[in-house]
Amino acid sequence: MSEEIQLTLQQVLSGGEEQQVATLKSIYRQQQGREYFVRDLLSLLGMETYQKAASWLLKHHIEQGNALTDQEMWVLAENMQPTYGWESRLHLLQILPFITIPPDAQLRVEDFVRASLSSANKFVRAWAIQGLYELSHGRPDLQREVSFLCEKAMQTEAPSVKARVRKILVQLDKA
Repeated sequence: MSEEIQLTLQQVLSGGEEQQVATLKSIYRQQQGREYFVRDLLSLLGMETYQKAASWLLKHHIEQGNALTDQEMWVLAENMQPTYGWESRLHLLQILPFITIPPDAQLRVEDFVRASLSSANKFVRAWAIQGLYELSHGRPDLQREVSFLCEKAMQTEAPSVKARVRKILVQLDKA
């Protein structure tokens, strides 16, 4: 793992939110071409101090159109922990629509997603429903569960969660 990335992330974590995002984007531009960039980020996910920044960088990397290798995906799935802070958990849930989860890693990811359904954070709960939807392809039992969770959320959740749920319902209707 790169000590340079660790030191830079320590500096990022001491700044305010807007400064953090700008600095993380700068780090991404500087580091993303490195051979072991993703491997280093996956390692940093296991360190509580760096989880938020590493998960943001990983999410940003994937949102830029980069894919994870099967091995990287497996490492990510193996290291998804329900003990992550809410921001890290949210970042990991938000990448699920962009990645293909190997069949032998789906149970681990599903455990993480299910644990996230009961989060105190409404955004994590909303993206957990999205994550369960992503895992439901080809699984009618899971699709029914997602539909039930969406109906329940539309009755009980905050408007911000309902907005995400409406998008999921549109996707379910197309399936």
